[in-house]
Amino acid sequence: MHGDEEVAGRTAVRAGGAALVQADLGLTGPERTDSRITLTPGSALLLYTDGLVERTGQTMTEAIDLTAQLLTDHTRQSLPELLDAIMDQVPASGTGDDIALLALRIPATQPPPIQAASTEQ
Repeated sequence: MHGDEEVAGRTAVRAGGAALVQADLGLTGPERTDSRITLTPGSALLLYTDGLVERTGQTMTEAIDLTAQLLTDHTRQSLPELLDAIMDQVPASGTGDDIALLALRIPATQPPPIQAASTEQ
């Protein structure tokens, strides 16, 4: 993302599996691309590590589909309840891999505009 681009209501999403810092570390990996999506008011976004979707006995696609369904089914819950529901219903990986989740929700309503206060007497 470039600093001079309009980004209100948008987020950049990185695709690929290599480390985000690959250029700094000199690692090689797939070429990265940027994509933009508009997150509408009330939308929830879930970021997670591979420990959530890599497990024995289930393909990664099946695990991602399950996670997406859980996100849809529990989207009206508070974010802590949403994360608990995902962790309660996702089968343990059995690989000892850790799981990290980060969820955010775009507010359903816009906050009132800030009005400047006057200190003139």
